[in-house]
Formats: sequence, structure tokens, C-alpha cells
Amino acid sequence: TISNNTAGTDGGGIYAGGNITIDNTGGPSVISSNSAGRTGGGSWLNHSNRTSTITRATIAGNSAGDAGGAIRLDSATPANALNLSFSRIVNNTAASGKASALSVYNGVATATSNWWGCSTGPSAAPCDTAKLDPAAGSASPLGTGTLHFTPWLRVATTAAAAPL
Repeated sequence: TISNNTAGTDGGGIYAGGNITIDNTGGPSVISSNSAGRTGGGSWLNHSNRTSTITRATIAGNSAGDAGGAIRLDSATPANALNLSFSRIVNNTAASGKASALSVYNGVATATSNWWGCSTGPSAAPCDTAKLDPAAGSASPLGTGTLHFTPWLRVATTAAAAPL
């Protein structure tokens, strides 16, 4: 568990210049209630020619003053990757118009089969959002990264008559 940390610039919970692997098969993996003054409230990934993997984690309640309340994928090179799957990504915040959950500036983010806080997916509120964002502190241009987030997890309900 990585919780209640603060960074003045990037990476409130995790500041990674190399690849990371998080998988809760051995117990709960939680990144929560962290904050960053700029990007990557929960984690800031800035590595070259590496792949980070986050699987079955809860990433909740993190905040960033600019972009990527939960995670920021940031690098000077496009040979930078994140695989994020089967995770619960909820109640993260960032500056207006920026990604509240997953912000991609450069690199390839494959963020499939995740719960983004609602069934409509990470394209817009009220879900936590995932999107391409510009460099920290800028309004444009967008980064040159790639983001894939479909399919995402949905809540489905089925009405059934109560037995007599």
C-alpha cells in the first residue's frame, strides 16, 4: 500500500524512472490518497525503452495539480509503455480539462478491462478520465503518445422476478 504521500512536482505516491510491476496476487495493491503539485498524483512513470505493468490494483483518491491524478505516463521518448488491467481506478482528480485518472504524454498506454468509477468508461466524467494530455503546465500541443482503454469493465444488472 502506497498512501498519503505528497510531492511538490511529479509522482506523489510513486516516482519511477525505471519500470515497475504491481500485481495484487500476493495481497492487496493500493495506491491511494497521494498528491502531486504537477503530474502523476498516484504515480509518475518516466522511463525510456521500458514497460511498467499494473494489474489488479486499487488506485483511488489521488490528485494532481495539472494532469494524471492517478497515473502520468511521461517521457522524452515514445519507447515507453504501460500495461494497466483489471484495476479499480476511482475518485482521482486533476486540473480542469486534464485526465483525472490516466494522462499520457509520450509512450503507449494499454489500459483495458479496468473499472473507471462508472459504466460509461474513461472518455468523460462522471468516470475517472483517461486521455492524451500536453506537457505539464501547457495547454497544447498534445503529447505524441497512444492510449487504448477498450474494453472497460461495466456494471450490468438484470431484472428477475422474485420466486413465489
